[in-house]
Formats: sequence, structure tokens, C-alpha cells
Amino acid sequence: GLADVNYNAYINKQGKQVIKFATHSLLHPFSEGLACVQVFDKWGYVNKQGRFLIKARYSEANDFHDGLARVAIDEDIFYIDKTGKVIFELPLGYNSGCHSCSNGNFFNGLLLVSKDNQYGYLNKKGEVVISPQFEYADDFHEGLAAVSNGNALFYIDTKMSFGLSTD
Repeated sequence: GLADVNYNAYINKQGKQVIKFATHSLLHPFSEGLACVQVFDKWGYVNKQGRFLIKARYSEANDFHDGLARVAIDEDIFYIDKTGKVIFELPLGYNSGCHSCSNGNFFNGLLLVSKDNQYGYLNKKGEVVISPQFEYADDFHEGLAAVSNGNALFYIDTKMSFGLSTD
């Protein structure tokens, strides 16, 4: 594996610098074979040889999770695949991520979103699969997500079957 060091270079396990970027760079750790890198004010994605596979053109960018990454160009939010192809644009009125979750990343094939202060989930095509209906929700992990309405906290699976309640 490679580790980022001093915000502008990656080192290998022996501590040898193997990839270096311009002084004005920020580096994320590698995720699913690509690293999110900011050069000056734009973000893109590099492989382990330091070659940009997805051009640095985004004003914001997240690491890849479940094969997709959240990126933004100004106020427009998109989800791209590892070739840089736009898979979908976040629907109007929706926000990805929440107060305690992982900032707009896919987990178990679903993306936690909010609309009108209610939480729900989109699939990898950008389609609503669990409509926003919860006052609180978390990312899916191991097939379950914690959600709540009022004082009731419970778990749902990806098919919206209700599971264990904490009442």
C-alpha cells in the first residue's frame, strides 16, 4: 500500500517517496484503487502510479465507495464511476449525507439522502428506493441501517423490512 505524507506525496511501505505532486496539493488515502487529489483548487483521481485517470476538474470530491464517488462542479452534485463517467446527478431538492454519516458515500449499494428534513435512500442509478420518511437515519452497514421516527429507533434492511427495535 501507499501512504500520503506532507499532503503532497505518497510513500511506499519502505518509506520511499513514490508519487509527488505540486506543493499546493491535498491527498486522500487510496480507496478502491484510486486516490482523490486536489491540485491547486480542483480535485481529480490518480492511480498508484500517480497518473490522473480522472482529470482534476471538480470543486469537491469524495473517495470511492461501492464503485462510485460523489463530486461537485460548483453547486451541482454528481456521482461518477472509476472512469469518470457521470452515473447520475443528485435529484433536485435532495442532499446526500447527514449529521453523523459518511458524507455522501454509498454503502451496501445505497446512498443516504435527505429531502425536506426527512431521510431516505437512493440506489446506484440515482433512483429513490426508500422514500424520505425518517427523522433520523444512518448509512447501511452489513445490510442494516438505524432509522427513527419520534422516539422509536429501529433497524431496516435494504428491502425496507423492519427489524430490531430499541424500544
